[in-house]
Amino acid sequence: MEFYVVVEIGKSEIRAISDSLITMENCETHKIDLELDHPALIDTTGYLLEGGKLIYYSDNALKIAKENKLQELSIACQKSIEYGFDYAHGDKVYHFSLDQEAQLNFSNVYQLMRDGLVESTTWTVQVDGEYSRLEVNQDMMKDLNLYILRHRTQNISKFRDTLSLQVQQAKDIATVESIRW
Repeated sequence: MEFYVVVEIGKSEIRAISDSLITMENCETHKIDLELDHPALIDTTGYLLEGGKLIYYSDNALKIAKENKLQELSIACQKSIEYGFDYAHGDKVYHFSLDQEAQLNFSNVYQLMRDGLVESTTWTVQVDGEYSRLEVNQDMMKDLNLYILRHRTQNISKFRDTLSLQVQQAKDIATVESIRW
């Protein structure tokens, strides 16, 4: 039998099901076929409208989807940090990698420079996709450390303050799955 399903615009969570056409503010109505004994006609809890069909998701499925999404976003955050950052110096833009080895090297060299044991070092960078070596002095190292801090903070903030919050507030699996790095 034909029924009308009302969902919020841009969402899949069901607001109402009726055998007659109904409208609600900020919602859209979809016509679907359902059996007269379908459980959603009694209680829409856990049902979503996806691809023109009612899909049942238990709370546990939503919880698992959120956990998986947070893990995916955490990995994406780490990869984004490790990918590194671009640093303009003179008339060139240098790309610095920040994989774990590079982070350790930055920390060690910065400490040696702060202690006055090293005045400069040569660093492997990329310029226009090609590997190159760059002389890094104490002043540049201080500046690079600020770039590193900013780069890491921006990525962590994107993960923790924005995307994680969106995942936690999601009411359905479709919304969770739509969240991207």
